[in-house]
Amino acid sequence: MDSEILDVGYIYKITSEIDDKIYYGSTINWKERRRNHNSSSNKCMTKLMCGEREIEVLEQFYNISRQDLKKKERFWIENHNETETGLMLLNKHIPTQTRNEYHKKKYAEKPKLYAAKQKVYYYENQKKELQRNKDYQEKRRGDTWFCVSCAQVYAWTTKKTHIKSKKHLDCVAATTTTESITLEN
Repeated sequence: MDSEILDVGYIYKITSEIDDKIYYGSTINWKERRRNHNSSSNKCMTKLMCGEREIEVLEQFYNISRQDLKKKERFWIENHNETETGLMLLNKHIPTQTRNEYHKKKYAEKPKLYAAKQKVYYYENQKKELQRNKDYQEKRRGDTWFCVSCAQVYAWTTKKTHIKSKKHLDCVAATTTTESITLEN
């Protein structure tokens, strides 16, 4: 539970001078976490570090929520400057990061690469995507929707066309004018 108040929380970093790598983490049980990082069954990214590792507590907090502890860890990860320190950041997961933030950052870094990947995906899966679209249209063929502005029922498949039509745009303009007149009185 994220709102749970913890007695103590730690932010730590692990560095390897041999291969110039760094990892930031947070924990509530420092001794246990330190032991896990050094064990052979370690599933963390620190397993990619070679040689001796230096483990250091950066911050210690008392009576902190788990969510706030994760935010502190995120601060350290996001403010790590590889150019200044010369250490490659190993953290792949950023705590409290939303899916939207992840994709925004991912596409901002290499927009041409991801645009190219999307094109490749489309060409490799073109038949499947066209079939999926056709199946969706077939499924919705008998469905109808009600346009509030025009006060009419239309076939679902004509929705995009109708919204761009002159008839719909005139109805929307008339509705807006009526509303503004009503609000003035």
